[in-house]
Amino acid sequence: MKSLIVYSSRTGNARKVAEAIFGLRPKPKEIHPVETAPPSNKFDFIAPGFRGNEGDADILRQDTDHA
Repeated sequence: MKSLIVYSSRTGNARKVAEAIFGLRPKPKEIHPVETAPPSNKFDFIAPGFRGNEGDADILRQDTDHA
């Protein structure tokens, strides 16, 4: 099972959580900031990580096409 961990982090906290999850996943696995993440269709497990913004995902994680 190929894993993708993607995160958006302004202060570094979401990155730390993403790195912890990454450490627990078996290989093969990849970790990327959202800005450089590969297409998700090549992965079996995807864990998105992002900071909260007044109860919603930060702007980098929001998908306005599917609202």
